[in-house]
Amino acid sequence: MGSSPLKVRPGKERNGGNKGFWGLFSDRGARLALNAGAIALLILALLSFADRSAGGFSSPRDFPDARRAVTGEMIQWERDFPPGSYRDGEVLLELAEAGDESLARFFSSFGHLLAQDGWEMLVGGREGRRGPILKLRLKDSTGVEEACRALLSSPLVKRAEPNGTVRLAEVDVSATYSNDPLLSRQWNLGGGWGVRALEAWDLCRGSGDLVVAVVDTGVDFSHPELVGRLLPGYDFYEDDPYPQDENGHGTHVAGVICAATDNGMGIAGIDWRAKIMPLRALGPDGNGTVDAVVKSVSRAVDGGARVINMSLISSTNSGILADVLADAHSRGCFLVAAVGNQGDTRVNYPAGHTYIVGVGSTDRNGNRSSFSNYNDKVDFAAPGEGIYGTWTGRGYKLLTGTSSAAPHVSGAALLLLADQPDSMPDEVFQRLRDSARDRGSPGYDGEYGWGIVDLYAALCTPRVRILAPEDGSFPGGGRVKVRVNSNQSSVKKLELLVDGAVVDQYQLPVPSGAVDHEFSGWDLSRLDEEGSHRLEVRAVATRGSESYTGRSSVTVFQSENRPSPSTSWYLAEGTTAWGFEEYLLVQNPNPERATVRLTFMFPDGRTQTRSYAMPGTSRLTVPVNSLFSADHSTRVEADRPVVVERAMYWPAGGRQRAGGHCETGSAVLSRTWCLAEGTTAWGFEEYLLIANPYQEIAEVEIVFQRPDGTQRHYSLKVPERSRRTVMANRVDAEKDASIMISSNVPLAVERAVYWSQKEGGTVGAGAFSP
Repeated sequence: MGSSPLKVRPGKERNGGNKGFWGLFSDRGARLALNAGAIALLILALLSFADRSAGGFSSPRDFPDARRAVTGEMIQWERDFPPGSYRDGEVLLELAEAGDESLARFFSSFGHLLAQDGWEMLVGGREGRRGPILKLRLKDSTGVEEACRALLSSPLVKRAEPNGTVRLAEVDVSATYSNDPLLSRQWNLGGGWGVRALEAWDLCRGSGDLVVAVVDTGVDFSHPELVGRLLPGYDFYEDDPYPQDENGHGTHVAGVICAATDNGMGIAGIDWRAKIMPLRALGPDGNGTVDAVVKSVSRAVDGGARVINMSLISSTNSGILADVLADAHSRGCFLVAAVGNQGDTRVNYPAGHTYIVGVGSTDRNGNRSSFSNYNDKVDFAAPGEGIYGTWTGRGYKLLTGTSSAAPHVSGAALLLLADQPDSMPDEVFQRLRDSARDRGSPGYDGEYGWGIVDLYAALCTPRVRILAPEDGSFPGGGRVKVRVNSNQSSVKKLELLVDGAVVDQYQLPVPSGAVDHEFSGWDLSRLDEEGSHRLEVRAVATRGSESYTGRSSVTVFQSENRPSPSTSWYLAEGTTAWGFEEYLLVQNPNPERATVRLTFMFPDGRTQTRSYAMPGTSRLTVPVNSLFSADHSTRVEADRPVVVERAMYWPAGGRQRAGGHCETGSAVLSRTWCLAEGTTAWGFEEYLLIANPYQEIAEVEIVFQRPDGTQRHYSLKVPERSRRTVMANRVDAEKDASIMISSNVPLAVERAVYWSQKEGGTVGAGAFSP
């Protein structure tokens, strides 16, 4: 690069200077060392802007033991944080809400747990999306597990967990080689059981607009194979802007992905043009902590990286890291990690997290390496034995391990993104999946995942994007629409499959690389079976004599239970007694005016009616407490389709709104109801709310279905146009049970569950049938 922005750092000193007040809340991960007096001043300054009428939050010691026990179970210590897998005295914390007030309230409640140099901002919060992530340093007298359980008892805290350790995923290092041309020795790039990079380069060599982040031990930014390809990164291990590699591993990984190719020296990288963002999370010995990985991923996303490579492993299952990775995926990052080198079925992280592409290792014969872990977190296999890469001191080395396999997938992703820059991470994954060379058991297996990565085939495999219907939708009718793109092959045929069976196909009159098509021979209205259905489109393309098939699928639902705008709604639950607040929320999505009629049905058979006029595209809030104080059910009738929900809040523990729940009404009544959840054990209270809007007495049979197969039957009558409440604790005490309800007339049914003297609660309607 000549005048590279990366420079050798003088003396590798920690940056402990004063960042300024607002610097504490930036996404830069500024380190903060505060004494007790400074923390107190910070809290007072922030609280001066807070709404004091809301009152402070209690110390964790004030929460009931029952609640602390329940929330503490969110962390399964032996499974997620084995002994020796985390740093003593350090906790990672994610707050439930962003903002200075949330931080101030947190320190007001939990400052007594922290050491003098008590906390560090890792990732700043984003209003409405995510609270900030902090690293806490505990007092010597406070244990990590004790602190996490106490923190989890607070509504201020979304996650609290130990700061796990991470390490390299490499098993062998051989001798160092000089700058001799080594391409002929890079079996991993060839067409035997390599990734077929040599053939792929005839189709695509990369794009200088793309950035790959290498989260590792840093890079040697003086290496001639990497000069000109490096962007400014950061050293989160030593907290300075100079991610110089003092181990060699990160330099090796960067070289496998992006070493300069066709330059007459050394080795060839998979991608010829992408930029590298080095992010140091591991030290000279190859070890580090989860907090540095969290900061690295956040920096990579903010810096525009489209691919993030993590050739590292941890035995700790960090929920905070999982959240940060999920956020990166949602913002368009393709995430790659090594699965580990223990040679057994254990799961390592981050490869074990959702949205991470886990990579295992293969040898020269295409067989799983004996050291490569095998489990359902393996997505692909790639060469991982005897892999040449760049090394510190301007040299090269052979390494072996899943650390060396992972960068092959990162390089493949870069080429696919260069080929079709608007691809989403899931579409890159689909092309790699559909083109991988199957090994092991047919289809997916835990040793090879979907198979060994094939770069040439991936570039020739069409990208298929289903435009309609949307994934997870409830289509009542219409046609399946699809868009297919292939820059390196010609699409010849499209097939539409429903639940695995071909229902329509289209043969292109002239093969093309770009196709928009609507299947006309099959309509979504034919989905008449209740439940989920898988729609898949296959695109068959050819290049030369070889054929390639790209796939994409969505899941859609057919359900009579689905809430949608309706002229009739039924809400079985409802009360303005016992300290509850209740609100009915009505949405008029129509441009025209709507008239809404509410009928409240009480346990003694009385009714009360209210009518409201709603403008077009408006919302109506009915504070039911202003009308009466009683248990009731509600029937809503409108002259245009509307949507109705009900929100309820209640006091507990001296707080006015200690809990609350909200539920959409039922647009249809039914003679049968199935409720999977339900318990009267463990300190829970359970209520069944039954509404009978008919002018006929309902004879109701309730069956409690227990885990051991035994049942408890209970019968009652619900008078016409009235509501009944069944307290399940009095009928089937101290039991977990699902519930089946049947009646001679159609009813509306809901189930409410509360715990710890109503510290919290949920409500839900059941299903009409399995």
